[in-house]
Amino acid sequence: MLELHRVRLYARSGQGGVSAVVILGADNACEVATRLDEPATTAVAVTPSLKADARLDVWRDGMRQEVDGTGLLAAAHVLLGRDGRGPIRFETGGRVIPVLREADGRLRYRATLSHEIVGHFDGAEVLSALGVPPMRVPGNMPFGLAATQRRILLVPIEDAATLGAIRPAFTRLAAWSAAHEQAPVLAYAPAHGEMGGADFIARLFDPLAGRTEETPGPEAVAALVGTLARRGLAGGLRPVAVAQGRFNAPVVALQARAELVVSETGAASRSGVKVWVGGEVRHFGFAAMDGLGIAGAGLGDLKLGA
Repeated sequence: MLELHRVRLYARSGQGGVSAVVILGADNACEVATRLDEPATTAVAVTPSLKADARLDVWRDGMRQEVDGTGLLAAAHVLLGRDGRGPIRFETGGRVIPVLREADGRLRYRATLSHEIVGHFDGAEVLSALGVPPMRVPGNMPFGLAATQRRILLVPIEDAATLGAIRPAFTRLAAWSAAHEQAPVLAYAPAHGEMGGADFIARLFDPLAGRTEETPGPEAVAALVGTLARRGLAGGLRPVAVAQGRFNAPVVALQARAELVVSETGAASRSGVKVWVGGEVRHFGFAAMDGLGIAGAGLGDLKLGA
């Protein structure tokens, strides 16, 4: 029996958030995922795995994507149920990633900051493309390329008002991104107690993905919080980061916390950062069928009711 579970992730005060559909129980789960063509919705196909509890594959806008934190957390929510703590382990891209539920009910997984922040780019070019005057960039916050699964450019902005007023020149921003490993741009600013007590608000621009502005996801938040920790700036932060999109990107709330790790290798020691990132996930609808006659069906046709 094919099962389709719709979930909503990272909603803030019951509003906003992003959508995902988790597909279970069919040999053709991956085929079904390619046909669930609803804009801005992540389709997560869950299939058996010999290495972990399940294997995950992800599609968005009808195209296969690298499995991200949204796919991990959506699948974990469905498989663990309302009260299951986990951990539950997922195979994806040759890795096994565990997800577990915190005492407050939020799901989380561990992302690792894989690169030191680097500044081999033309900062003036990016700021010009964003329309941000250099004097609006604080010098005491990280400005450079960082990464978890992929590289991302962190651009600090002085305040929330300046961040909200950004209107990028997307053609120029896309040209910069194409020359820097297709890195998207995360512009962020201190929240100063706004947005429900969050530490930061952020906007994510990824013109090469075919969408001018994205909702920042777990990887972007992990890169930001991990980089702040390496710079010694995250020690006093509450483990909360809020990502706020403008235009068509919904408001979301994500939580992250970082811890420094020192490993000994012979006579040398090496420091790294572990970042736990996650958020609230809620069930939003369910449908079951025998898998027949689904060709060309969209989510509306499949009637995933609340």
